[in-house]
Amino acid sequence: MLKDIALKITDHFISNWSGCPIIYDNQPAQDMSEEAEWARFAIRFGDQRITSLGDQKGTDQNIRVILQIFVANGSGTARSYELADTFTQIFRYYRIKEPAFSIEGMTPLITTQTDGDLLQMNVSIPLRASFIV
Repeated sequence: MLKDIALKITDHFISNWSGCPIIYDNQPAQDMSEEAEWARFAIRFGDQRITSLGDQKGTDQNIRVILQIFVANGSGTARSYELADTFTQIFRYYRIKEPAFSIEGMTPLITTQTDGDLLQMNVSIPLRASFIV
């Protein structure tokens, strides 16, 4: 089930993103230029909680969809925020209803830090998937 959910989320992202080159989680590392803007996309599954008992157990799965945005340090934060806004829009009202599960998006969290020649902005959007086990 989690693999199906991750695939739906990734497909939704790929079909709506045109911001900058993306490195996907668990893919071979690439050497990115320090002047180029790029991002890393990841999905993290968190806690599960049982929402109903019986023959068909209802379950909620917490998920975080994360985009780490990298731009040249010194180029300002405007482009980072533009990419973060695009990412947030993709998942802001994201909702899927499938026979097997549904997904609902929530409020994003944005943090920034500098690392040498790069400004890194992390955008984390919590999602909740509900399904029957």
